[in-house]
Amino acid sequence: MAGKFTQKDTERLASLGYEGNELFDLNVPGMHEMYDGIVGSQKPEAISRDTTSFSEIDRSVRASHAKHGGDAVVVLSGAYRHMIGGISRLQGDFNIKYVPVGGMQISTETDDWGKKVTADQLRVQMERDIGVAKHLGFPTMEGARATIEMQPHDPNKPTLVIVALNETGLHSLATYRDAGARVYPELEQIIGGMDVKPSFVSYIGEDLFVENIKQIVTADRVDNYPRNAFLQRIYQSGIPVEIGAFGHDDRENKMGFGLGSLGFGGQRSPFKDRLPWDTRLFEKVYWSGPE
Repeated sequence: MAGKFTQKDTERLASLGYEGNELFDLNVPGMHEMYDGIVGSQKPEAISRDTTSFSEIDRSVRASHAKHGGDAVVVLSGAYRHMIGGISRLQGDFNIKYVPVGGMQISTETDDWGKKVTADQLRVQMERDIGVAKHLGFPTMEGARATIEMQPHDPNKPTLVIVALNETGLHSLATYRDAGARVYPELEQIIGGMDVKPSFVSYIGEDLFVENIKQIVTADRVDNYPRNAFLQRIYQSGIPVEIGAFGHDDRENKMGFGLGSLGFGGQRSPFKDRLPWDTRLFEKVYWSGPE
């Protein structure tokens, strides 16, 4: 049944959040200076993968809410630059509690498969993410977050607690995998103890194989991958689970009529097809173009 979260419920969900920059550990020597320099020089800039992702997230959340109503938990997973505009768009009709997950911040001290992430790699990521924040009308990433967090609470609007697993474009870092493995059991425990359960839990992931994840969520067979196990158990508890994706619209735009030459007949995106249960998938379907 659709209901309103108590203040205690919202505060417990917010305890998963991180107070500093969502993406970068600015406490590491040299990081703050690099970040500030890019804030001063970077122009507003967003690409189609960003803007189409904003729309996909917005549509997915609104469709789920139209179906279930009430207050809900939305888990977003993927590149910050593709997600922050979707969160911003939802503010008009929802109270947004934005919870960027801690433990996902990277720096020149972050391990990258046996070596350290370089300053040049970080500079590219900062330019993209700050550029998108400025494209949305905010001076910095911190400005975008502050605008979301300072939104006055309207008791007549439903509340969405958005738990964001924010990444840069360096998706393969173990930092991101480890944070997910930690946060899903914690989130499950919090939801299980809430006074008012969410009217639904939505998981929206970058380049997600939606039909395959739906199949996993509703199956009797236990999946021990942390995200999948979380979604299975939420579903089994009786809370509706909704699955969405972003990144597909941009891929289809880029691939256009070229699908036929790839053997798909130009009829349907291969990224949305249902796949066999035992298909082992990477979390991302990498695109060779710019992130």
